[in-house]
Amino acid sequence: MPDPSTQRPPHPLLTRELRLIRTWKEWKKLWDEEVHPERLLGLLHFGFNVTEFDAGEWPERVLLYLSIADGHAWEISKPGTQKYEISWSTFGKPTTWSKVRQLIAQKAFKELCQHLFKYTRSHHDEEPSWLQPLTQNSCQLLDAVLAFFLLHDTLEPQLRNLPRDDKSHEYGLTVSFLLSLCDFGWKLRTLREYGADIEVAENLRQRRPQFIRVLAGLKRLDLVTTKSMELDEADCDMLRKIALGTELYLPTEPNWGEKHRLPKTLEEAVAGGSSAARLLLLHKIKLQEKARFAQLRKLAATQEDASLQIERLKTSQTKS
Repeated sequence: MPDPSTQRPPHPLLTRELRLIRTWKEWKKLWDEEVHPERLLGLLHFGFNVTEFDAGEWPERVLLYLSIADGHAWEISKPGTQKYEISWSTFGKPTTWSKVRQLIAQKAFKELCQHLFKYTRSHHDEEPSWLQPLTQNSCQLLDAVLAFFLLHDTLEPQLRNLPRDDKSHEYGLTVSFLLSLCDFGWKLRTLREYGADIEVAENLRQRRPQFIRVLAGLKRLDLVTTKSMELDEADCDMLRKIALGTELYLPTEPNWGEKHRLPKTLEEAVAGGSSAARLLLLHKIKLQEKARFAQLRKLAATQEDASLQIERLKTSQTKS
């Protein structure tokens, strides 16, 4: 009987020449030429781990992943086309090409969550890992990220490209990222402590109206009040546009039954439940009260000065 050990074939991986994807350019070439969804998923899994030799490749990488992940919460199909079912596939059950595209987009989004949105930092650095790459090159990537989440044709307080499952890990990670990102629009002093230059701080300040749109979409405009975020004219203008540009259920002529319509005033918007209108009116009251207190302090100082002058006059008369 032959000895089994002498007839054992070599391990199949030992007979195969293995080669790593060493550069982003090589990865991109494979991505552009690949048509099999299974292989596309594999490429996406390792895309952020490919060694980069050119600093300019990181923005290109993020922009590509954002473009692939766009629309991941829904099936991706061409308008007017039928959803032909694939009766058999390596995905284990009948599916459609639109669902396969969605699966690829979801994979790209998950990789963005892990490699961009995830809040990581070293033990010696309080700056979040995403702050520097997002604010380089005049905030090129920051604008792309904002465009990824904000609606393009309306100012209604909603966001796009959030995971549909609000209990998923990706949903929690994304919301945490967006809230922290918006917070940095008001952390100008903190940014300087991180060593950020004046241009970066100013770029973030200029994008505060967009951050307000994000907070409105997350239903977290309350943070503006609880964190004592100051509002400038551009911020207030965005709040006004959101408040008056969002349809609400409001009493409507002629019989004053509730209908879905745009509010005519901020007060109407508040009655309809608009957080943006409520915040704007509170801000207006805050400014009015600040002005009133300033006048009261000025009046008190004037009265105190007058009293001191009277006392000096009395003292002078007594001595004479």
